[in-house]
Amino acid sequence: KATVSVLYWKRVHMSTSFQNAFSKGVTALVESAKDSNEEVRSHISSSLLSMAQKDFGAVLSVISKFLTEHKSGQTPTHQRITLLKAIRKIILEYDEQVGDKLMSDLVTCCVADMTAQMDINSVWQQTACQVVVDLMCINPKVCTPYVIQQVPGTSLPHYFIMMALSNAANQRPIRFIPHMRDCMAKVLPILGMAKQDNVRFMMANGLASFAEAVHQLDSLPELSPRSKDAAKNKVEDFSEGMYTALSLLVNDWSSAKELKVRTATAMAMGKLSYVVQNERLEERIPQLVKLLVVAVKKEKPKDLLQSLKGMTFFIEAGMNKLPSVMLPHLESIWGAVFQQIVTFNGQSTTEQTECLKNHQELMLSVEAMAQGACNTVLTFIQGVLDVKFGSKDVITRCAALGVIRHLVQRQHLDPHLAGLKNNVIAIVRTCIDDTDLRMKKTIIQTVMAMGAAASNNYLACEGAEVLVQYLIIHAATPPHVVHEYGIKNKKLVDMGQPTPHDLKELAASVLSLFHSTLGNLDVVLWPYILEVIGMMPGKPELFYAFPLIANIICSVSKRLGNSHDFYFDFDRTVNVPRPESLIACFAVMMSQPQHLGLEVTATIVRAMEAVAPLLDEPMKKGSDGTQPIGSLWLGILPEIRAYLESGEFKQDDYEDACHNLLKKTSTARKEEAWVQALCTSLGTQLPLYTPASVPADFVKERHDFKRVALSMFGLVLAKANLKTFVTDNVNLIVEVTDHTNEAQRVGCAKALGSISALHTDVVLDKVNKVAKPPKTGGGGFFSKKVETGPDRDFGELSRATALLAYGHISKKANQSLFTSRLETHVVPTYLEMVGLAKNPIVKLAALSCQNMMGTSLRKCFEFSFTSKTNVMTAVYGQMLVEPSMYGMNDLTAYNLLSGGYAALIPLTYLDPVCDEDSLTQLKQCIAAGISKEWVLKENETVNEPGLQKQLGLLGCAILESAKDIVQSLIKQGDHLSTFLTDANPVKRERTVRAYITLLKQFGKQCDHRGVTIEPVTKGPVELDGGMQPQLLNVVVKEDPKAKKKPEKKPDKKGGVEEPTPVVNKELSLGTIIGRLLPRLSDESVKSKYDALEGISFCIKLHMMISGHDASKALETIKNLNGKLDYKTEADVVLVMKEVTAALASFLAGSRELPNLIEELVVHGLLDPVEDSSVAVCAILSGLIKALGGAPQGYEPSLSDEECKLFVHKLVVALGVIKGVENRSNTYRGILLAIRALAKNRPSLIFNELLVYPVPHTEDIEAVVQTIASDTGLSRLITNHCLDVLLNAQLFDGGYSSGVKGLAVCAPVMASCCTLGEVFGTSKGAEVAKQLQAALLSAILLLMSAAHEAPKIEQSEEQKKRGFAAPNTPPAQLVRKTLEVFTNVVYSEQVSERFIEGFWEFFCDNNVFPYATACLLVAIVHDSHPEGNKDTEIKLGESPVTVLPPTTACTIVQELYEFIVTYVQKVYDSHRRCAMVILGQLLYHCQESQQLLQGIINALLSRAGIDEQLVIKLQATQGFTHIPVHKYDAIKLFVAPVIGSLVSCCGDPALEVCLAAMGTLEALIQRIVCKQELSAVVVNVCLRTKSALDSPDPRVRAAGCSLFGVMAKLAVEGTIEYSIMEPNVYGHIAGILVHVNDEEVMVRNACKQTLHDVVGYFKHSAPSRKAHDHLTKLFDKEHMAPTKQTNYDEFANEYSKIWVRFYAHRVNDLLVGTMGYFQSNWAAVRAAAAMFNGTLLRHLSDSDQARSNLESSTAGLINLMKKDNSAVVRTKAAKSLGMLGDMQ
Repeated sequence: KATVSVLYWKRVHMSTSFQNAFSKGVTALVESAKDSNEEVRSHISSSLLSMAQKDFGAVLSVISKFLTEHKSGQTPTHQRITLLKAIRKIILEYDEQVGDKLMSDLVTCCVADMTAQMDINSVWQQTACQVVVDLMCINPKVCTPYVIQQVPGTSLPHYFIMMALSNAANQRPIRFIPHMRDCMAKVLPILGMAKQDNVRFMMANGLASFAEAVHQLDSLPELSPRSKDAAKNKVEDFSEGMYTALSLLVNDWSSAKELKVRTATAMAMGKLSYVVQNERLEERIPQLVKLLVVAVKKEKPKDLLQSLKGMTFFIEAGMNKLPSVMLPHLESIWGAVFQQIVTFNGQSTTEQTECLKNHQELMLSVEAMAQGACNTVLTFIQGVLDVKFGSKDVITRCAALGVIRHLVQRQHLDPHLAGLKNNVIAIVRTCIDDTDLRMKKTIIQTVMAMGAAASNNYLACEGAEVLVQYLIIHAATPPHVVHEYGIKNKKLVDMGQPTPHDLKELAASVLSLFHSTLGNLDVVLWPYILEVIGMMPGKPELFYAFPLIANIICSVSKRLGNSHDFYFDFDRTVNVPRPESLIACFAVMMSQPQHLGLEVTATIVRAMEAVAPLLDEPMKKGSDGTQPIGSLWLGILPEIRAYLESGEFKQDDYEDACHNLLKKTSTARKEEAWVQALCTSLGTQLPLYTPASVPADFVKERHDFKRVALSMFGLVLAKANLKTFVTDNVNLIVEVTDHTNEAQRVGCAKALGSISALHTDVVLDKVNKVAKPPKTGGGGFFSKKVETGPDRDFGELSRATALLAYGHISKKANQSLFTSRLETHVVPTYLEMVGLAKNPIVKLAALSCQNMMGTSLRKCFEFSFTSKTNVMTAVYGQMLVEPSMYGMNDLTAYNLLSGGYAALIPLTYLDPVCDEDSLTQLKQCIAAGISKEWVLKENETVNEPGLQKQLGLLGCAILESAKDIVQSLIKQGDHLSTFLTDANPVKRERTVRAYITLLKQFGKQCDHRGVTIEPVTKGPVELDGGMQPQLLNVVVKEDPKAKKKPEKKPDKKGGVEEPTPVVNKELSLGTIIGRLLPRLSDESVKSKYDALEGISFCIKLHMMISGHDASKALETIKNLNGKLDYKTEADVVLVMKEVTAALASFLAGSRELPNLIEELVVHGLLDPVEDSSVAVCAILSGLIKALGGAPQGYEPSLSDEECKLFVHKLVVALGVIKGVENRSNTYRGILLAIRALAKNRPSLIFNELLVYPVPHTEDIEAVVQTIASDTGLSRLITNHCLDVLLNAQLFDGGYSSGVKGLAVCAPVMASCCTLGEVFGTSKGAEVAKQLQAALLSAILLLMSAAHEAPKIEQSEEQKKRGFAAPNTPPAQLVRKTLEVFTNVVYSEQVSERFIEGFWEFFCDNNVFPYATACLLVAIVHDSHPEGNKDTEIKLGESPVTVLPPTTACTIVQELYEFIVTYVQKVYDSHRRCAMVILGQLLYHCQESQQLLQGIINALLSRAGIDEQLVIKLQATQGFTHIPVHKYDAIKLFVAPVIGSLVSCCGDPALEVCLAAMGTLEALIQRIVCKQELSAVVVNVCLRTKSALDSPDPRVRAAGCSLFGVMAKLAVEGTIEYSIMEPNVYGHIAGILVHVNDEEVMVRNACKQTLHDVVGYFKHSAPSRKAHDHLTKLFDKEHMAPTKQTNYDEFANEYSKIWVRFYAHRVNDLLVGTMGYFQSNWAAVRAAAAMFNGTLLRHLSDSDQARSNLESSTAGLINLMKKDNSAVVRTKAAKSLGMLGDMQ
């Protein structure tokens, strides 16, 4: 009643006109729903929902009436669908507010549509059915009985009637239950009539829904008001009827041929089983079992879901109601269900995804069986998995295990399985011998499920440890098994079947889950997990599971702590390994973080801490309670773990700590038996680490474990005293070592070295036998090697083991005992093995052995090594071999060389002293080390710092062994100098380091020996002109074009021939310094500081030799330390200046200075490193400045001829440098040298440069710019070029106006190009700024002349020198200069204003005037104090007026004064250029009447009398800038212009029209006379209004913009308000709709104009609120002229403001927008419709009475029905929907 009252109140308060419009609008929308456009129909539906807000009853009534009156055949189907969807939206929105009468009408019409046809696939009828279901759910009291009535008593109901009843029962069962009796009463009698499949399918689904609804009576909400009527019913009330239906389904429908009938029937039978009485169900169980089993077996997997649901419902019902009756039938049910489970397991992943719901339902069926008969289900599964009688099919067995996994995971089944846990364990254990990987994966998953079962704890049962062992074994799957499987079974892998890797990851994850989160399994894992360690020697693959085992130990021991469960007796727990075995295993496994990782190793250490209390066997009978080993471990292991976690880890240091721990552990018990037991355990585990069963490629990292195990074995064995025990185990060490592996060789050698500390002779005897295996037969010709036993030959590489063992014995054995055996037992064997060695591994071992022996022997001060020379010769032979001779790679060659140096260095210092031949060989070894280059693979590296250190140390040894250290230094320095300038930076770095080390040692030896050095007396050969030809042939790094120096041929001894010395055999420190100076800027930082150190040392030597004080220079050089990390070239030069000053301070007057300069010029200028050559240039320049000047009255250092020659040489050098890669800095250094000369001879240098042809080469341009970068030189060269530009002869030959073929003179163009190059420098730019007006005018005049004379005439001097004639157009050259001038004189904003390619405009004679105007306006704004600096405004693509005019500034005045004199010049190009410049200056002379008058007079002087058309045109175009001036300034010129412009606005010529409108728009804004401007308003507005209808979008945009200006002037008061007001209201409708114009320019112009018009409205706003609303609307971002407008939002907001504050103008705007309903543009018609609708939406009651509401509605209806544009129809429909929003 309340709803009806509200609707009545709404209708009473509606005006008659609105009611009519609303009714017509709804009717029109309903009728227009037949529109073919889907979007239109969608908006119609939305509009109906919107109008329902006003009166949903009226809307629903209209739709209902329309559907009722218009039968289905009379209207399109899509129209009825649209209306039905609208009904559904409305009733769902208003729900129970819809009255019963209207509900009855709606259900009647919808049921009629739903049953209109017999097509069951009709979208229309399905939509109607959805509406009917919603109606039944909303108001079941009215709608449900009506739908039930549609079920005939004597015939079958319509398909959708039953579907509606079924869906309603499903969706709202509680609401449907009260009507269930009536429904069943109608349906049951006619069930037997259903013969067709569709009907049976529909009936079966309905019965299933009804049964499920009845079943919910057992679980009704107690307090729900909706359940009160349903609670009056009971399940028993429907049992009999449901049984009747069940009987029919069982007896008849279950055997249907149609698939969907059978599946629907199966599901219905299952659901009906819930509601029939127990007695009735018992009768039908056999039949139901049979039928459902058949249904489950018969159907395909994709069609099985309904049948499975029926089976699940049936099993649940049967097991809950009649479990005893169901038991005999479970086997057949199990068979059917399990077969489908097997089928699912055999499907592909894609198929399983599709059938996942089937599988879930199958498991629900199994659960239902297990709830009532769990033991029976397990019996079924056991039968499938039985080894002898069970299934052999893998998929079947996996499916059975999968069922167990599912059951143990279901918590609600735990009570049923609690007494059957052992049965479950036994069933799973029967499968562990299965080899199929699929079965293994399923077993692991099942064990995981069993372990996760918290309440039943299956793995705690007896026998479960086997399952844990199963997990560990699979978690330890070796990598080679994974790899081999992937190769052999690629097809299976591609098919997605499980791989050993998958099983490994899965098993590891399960074990991690067990020990980390499931604490209830601790009793299962402990101490069993220790038994696995004992299995490792027999099962080497368990090695890979050790980290996991350690992790488990940590977790379990942490939880068990010191509880009784943690401790055990080793004697009783026989399968757990003894303490010594645990120690042996843990000690080795903890030693390799480099392979296991720091975190894993830390876990192993924590595990060791956990087991430490057990190692002293505290539970053993008779234990004294002491814990020496446990205490030791608990004291040391935390420190080791802290080291691992400290971040300062080093593998070698860590291994030493591990060895130390084992060493202390072996001595913790003072018993020989304990040492032997520990040794035995270590020996037993040796085969574990490199088992023969593992392929070599997969055992690489395990060799390090074997190495440590061998080393630890020797460490412990050294503590044993029993000689036979030691001998046997020494043999064992050698036998178990794989001598082909380096790690194991090292481990064996270390072990033997450790044992030799107490058993030297035993070890030496064994090593000698390994090195020289004994032979049978007495060693004669017929003798042969022993092939078996401990004395057999272990192969060639066992010699490497023996050699390494010698080295370690020398370190560990007693020194006196070892030296006594050295010459007799070791050296002969060593030399024999080295002489026979061909394998590089043996060679490396020999060198390593000699290094260790030499280092050890140096500690024996009184020992003289008699065999030293022979051993050194053997070392030479090993280290200097060619890699190709033995098939070695370069890395091996490097290792041999480095190993040789390591061996030679200690040998050199042993007694006796080396002879001269030995010293020569050592020096050649150094040269070989410097020259070596190795080609390494990606993962190979060499120890370069180590090699450098070795070279230096060996050089020092050579120096110390020489008789004359001075000559030795000179020879070695000359020899090393070849490598100091090598292109290879590595060679240079090696050489510098070796040289510096040599120099420092030389100084020490001088002090030590008291050597006196004489000063140098000889100088270099005089330079020819200051430049030698060899400079051009220097080798440059990585330059394929440069000429390479011939390679030095190696001599017979393997060294390199020494070059011819540059100087005499005198020690020249200048030469040495010259060699080192380029290295101060080397690529290598190390080379830099090494060179700096060497220079400092040379200064010290100079002070010592000459006796002069050079401490300041030395201090300067030392202060450079830390400054050589250059970042820029300036840093290099700055440092070199300091170096130069230091050198000049102490070398002036010295004979060392010429030698220094000679070295720098000859070898340093073009050093392979660019920075070094730049540094040389800087040093040379500094030396010239410091030493090249001459006091007054003396001759200068360089004459004019020498200067010219020097410039010429340097220019030639520039050409050479330019052809070399990465030489830019050197190039710059030479330029600076030229500039240094130019400062003394400027005129000479300028004359030389002006001769070069244009365009200048890069070298000449660089020279000019370098010179111009000097402050003093830049002004001189600029003035000189400007003078030539303005006063020299411009054109070659005579001149006549209009003559073709003119040429510009070469000096003029040369000066122009030189100016451009000068401007490119900062100093030149400063000069250009001072002379900007003259320079700019001169360049523009030359540009105009270049267009008149398009070629350059070559000068006589250029012809004399043989220069090629220039062929570049002069305009291109001038353009370049102009661009450079502009960029350097003015700010970056000037260039940023121009579009890309702007400067090319100057080269086009036609575009030149426009380009000049753009340039001038940009320059003026940049120079003007108040100029526009916004670079977003681009020039070159729009008129120059995009930037505002300015007042006259300095540059404008200067340009005018300079250029006005050229107005009367004889050259046409000059006069044209003057017109262009003056026309643009007119734009920039505001507030300067004198300048304005002068410019206009100048333009007038040429506009009428000049004979050249282009000049007159330029003068005329200059007048376009008159409007920029104030009215008072230009009123004498504009009076006759206004009338002409107004008339031109209607000119048929489009360009004239646009130009007139633009000029008029600019001009009227300058007219300040209100009377004059108001007089032309009407005429102008007539033009603008007609322009809105123009077909050309530019005219529409221009007209709209012009009107906006008029509106703005009215706001400002320039135009009379009374004159402008009618024009504003006359234009507003057109402007509003054209905001949605199709053209962007029109839209933007209209939005801008609308802003102006709104300004007019705001200026005269009726209230402050109106002003604020307008401001808020037009301040939105989308209302900006350049933004995309949301037109619908804008129209709505604007209409709201208009209706509220301009009510008296509403009807005018409605009529105005309606006038555009007939526009030619669809976008405008759509905008008009939208604006009309939004205006109607906001009309108040009083406004409705004043407005023509019905006419507007009729217009919108007409658009919606008849317009040919879908967009327009859409907007019209949307607008009609707004009637619902009206007040």
